[in-house]
Amino acid sequence: MKIHLVPLFHYDVAYRWRFEEYLERSIRNLDEALRLLETEEEYTYHVEQVILLKEYWERRPENREKLRRMFKDGRIECSGIYVMPEINMISGESILRQFEYGKRWMEKNLNYRGSKVFYLADAWGATRTIPQLLMKLGFEGFFFTRGMNRRLNKTDFIWLGLDGTKIFAHWIAMGGVDFTGERKMEEMREFGVDPLEENLRRVEKVVKELRGVEPENIANILILQGGDFTEPRIIAIRVVREFNRRGKDRMFFSSLEEFLHSLKKEDSTKIPIYKGELLPLFHGTYSSRAEIKQWNRRLENLAFLVERVLSILRFKGITWDYFEDLDYAWERIIRNQSHDTISGTIVDEAYEDAIEWYREAEETLTRLLERALAKIVPEGEELRLLLFNQLPYRRRDYIEFSITIPSFNLAPILLGENGEEIPLQAEMKRVGELEGREPYEARVLAYVDVPPLGWKSLRMKFVKNRKEEEVTGKIETGVSEIKIETPFYKVVLDRRSGVVKRLWHKRMERELVDSKRPYFGELVLYEDYGDLWCIDRPIHHPTSQYSEVLIDKPYFQGEPGSETQRSHMSSHRNRIRIRENGRLRMCIEIEGRLAFWNKGPFFVHRLYLYRDTDY
Repeated sequence: MKIHLVPLFHYDVAYRWRFEEYLERSIRNLDEALRLLETEEEYTYHVEQVILLKEYWERRPENREKLRRMFKDGRIECSGIYVMPEINMISGESILRQFEYGKRWMEKNLNYRGSKVFYLADAWGATRTIPQLLMKLGFEGFFFTRGMNRRLNKTDFIWLGLDGTKIFAHWIAMGGVDFTGERKMEEMREFGVDPLEENLRRVEKVVKELRGVEPENIANILILQGGDFTEPRIIAIRVVREFNRRGKDRMFFSSLEEFLHSLKKEDSTKIPIYKGELLPLFHGTYSSRAEIKQWNRRLENLAFLVERVLSILRFKGITWDYFEDLDYAWERIIRNQSHDTISGTIVDEAYEDAIEWYREAEETLTRLLERALAKIVPEGEELRLLLFNQLPYRRRDYIEFSITIPSFNLAPILLGENGEEIPLQAEMKRVGELEGREPYEARVLAYVDVPPLGWKSLRMKFVKNRKEEEVTGKIETGVSEIKIETPFYKVVLDRRSGVVKRLWHKRMERELVDSKRPYFGELVLYEDYGDLWCIDRPIHHPTSQYSEVLIDKPYFQGEPGSETQRSHMSSHRNRIRIRENGRLRMCIEIEGRLAFWNKGPFFVHRLYLYRDTDY
C-alpha cells in the first residue's frame, strides 16, 4: 500500500484574528516550508490559496526566485483559487473569478498554471454544478472535507454533475494529522514519551481508520499532514523514514495531483458514481452578519454590470485603460468571499475590515460606471433615463425607480426614441419641503423593451396628473377568502391570515399550491440557539454538522409547535390590504406579528402580480 503524505496548513483570511494578524503566522510558515524544501530533497508542500502566495511575494522579495524554482520542480502545489470561499454563498461567476484571478497571478509571477486537483479545504458543502465548472477550468479531481452524504460514505467516487459532466472526487474523511512541534517534543520527553513513536502511532491510527471507511481501496491512501496554521514539522522527515524502515507499506511525500493519478490507475469498476449534492452544513451561517452577504451580491452584480457596459462600449469603439481599476475592485470582492468572512463567522474587527474593502470596491466600480455613462448620454438639458441590456438577446421587462416631483398635480411620463409613450405606473408620496414647495416622490414602474447588448435612452416629462382607469387584477372579497384574478393567475388568500391557499396558472392550467400543505409562502418564526454555524437544533445535537434534509419548497417544515418553530403567519389574524392595483401590476400587502409569548417580530409581506408577465 502507498501512503501519500501531503504537508500543508489551512489558512483563514480572517476569523478569530484579522487579516494582517493571520499573515504574520502564515508568512513564518512559508519561510519554514521553503527551508525544509531546500534542505530535504523528498519534502513537498501544498499551498491552499493564492492570496497567501501573493502576500508572501510582496513581503519576501528575496525568496521570489526560490519560490519560483520550487513550483517549477513540482515541489510546491496550489490549485490556483485566490481565497478558500464558501462556494454555496457566492455566484458561479465569482467562483470562476477566484480561479481566473489566482491562476493569472501565478502564471505571471511563478510561470505556473496550477494543480489539476481543486481541494475545497474548509467549506460547508457543494452543489452539482461544481463538476461542470471545474472540468471547464481544466481540473481532473475535486477533493473535499465536509458535506459527504452519509448514504454514500465513500472516500472515492465519480461525481456526476447536473449536465452529465463527471469528475473524480475524493473525500478526505479523517481530515489531517498533525505532527508534534519542537516545544511539544520537549514536553513529551520530560514525561518519558518518545515523540517519534507518538507521531508514528498517529499515522497508524489514521491508516487504520481510513481502511475502515474504504476497506477495498487499500492500494493508495492520502494523509494530509497539518491543520489550521500549523507550522511545517521537521519531524515529518524522520516519521516517513522510520515508517518505511519498519513496515511493508510505503509512505512518501506527495501531492494531491500525484495521489489522483495513482487512483486513476486502479480498477475504476470499483468506484461508484454519485449523482447527489454534497450536503450544506452550518445553516446558521447563511444569515449571520447578513450585511456581508448583501454587500457581496450587490457588488457582484455591480461588477458584472460595469464589465458588460465597458465591453459594449469597447465593441463600439469607445474605450480607455480601465483594467487596473477593474482588477482592484474584483480583488476586494473575492477577498471577502473567504469562507469565514462571507459566512459572517469573524470577529468584529475583521468584519469592519471587510466592510471597508467593500466600500473601496464600490467606489471604484461606481467611478468606472459614471465615466462610461458620461460618454454616451446625449447632450442637452432634457431629463433622461438610460437603460442598458447586458444580455445577448432582447429584453422586455419591468424597471422600477424613484424621482422627485415638485407637485402632486404632476405625473411623470416616459417617451421613447420616436416619441411614443412607454407604459408606466406611478405611486406618489410626500417627501418633505423643497424650496418652500411640497415635493412628492414618485415610485415609477415601467415596462420597457431594450435591444441586445445595447442601450435605450428615454425622455422623461411631467404632465398634469391623470387618473388611471386600468387595473391589473379583479378582486372579490368573501367571508373567509379573498379571490383575485389577473391575466395570468387566479389567487385565493385566506382572509384571516393572508397566506396563499390557491395559485392557479391560467395559461398552463396548473395548480401551483400543494393541496395537502395548502399554505404557500408561509412565514415562520424559528428559535435561534445563538450559534453561528447551526440552526434549528442545539449546538451539540448529533446532526448539527451532517444534515440530510434539503429544504427546497416554500412550505414550513414540520408541524406548528415543534421544537424550534415558535410562530407562523397562518396562525394569526393579520391586516390585509391592496396596496397597488394599476395598469402594470397589483400588490397585496399583509401586515402582522409573528408573536410568541411577549416577543416576535412585526412583518410586512408583499405579494406582487403583474399584467404582462407571470413572474
